[in-house]
Amino acid sequence: MQHAVKTAIEEQSEELTRIAEEVQRKVSEVASNTIEKLREFDSDLAAMLTPTFKKAPMWEKAFSFSLTGDNAIPLNKRGSGIRRLVLFSFFRATTESSLFEQKNIIYAVEEPETSQHPDAQKMIVNTFREMTEKNGCQVIITTHVPGLAGQLPLKSLRHITK
Repeated sequence: MQHAVKTAIEEQSEELTRIAEEVQRKVSEVASNTIEKLREFDSDLAAMLTPTFKKAPMWEKAFSFSLTGDNAIPLNKRGSGIRRLVLFSFFRATTESSLFEQKNIIYAVEEPETSQHPDAQKMIVNTFREMTEKNGCQVIITTHVPGLAGQLPLKSLRHITK
């Protein structure tokens, strides 16, 4: 009896290890894809980031993960413009990932141009346009910048007033 209990515990432990490895693999895949998409916005920033798990997965506390640069500055301590580029890259990576196939995704972004260089603003709009070409993906943005809205296809614009 005691041997059977020990074997069952070992099997469960092995299964949890396999699950943890699979979760880590998928998180790393999405993070790597996010960094790859970020490279199109800012190759220097993308080159500095490395996907790392902060600590070994613990089932009691789930997983702790961060994108941290070579200078050990975590993403949450970076400027809002950089955080937004990484977020938009994550959005794009998820729409292109097999992990999210056959899922309907709606992203709502308030003023995506905030804290962005004009060239980056154009790339962001193009990125959103590409994302909406994927089945099941919609991007809703708000902006006060007519030039940004002017980059979007006229048929996709909606002017909303009170």
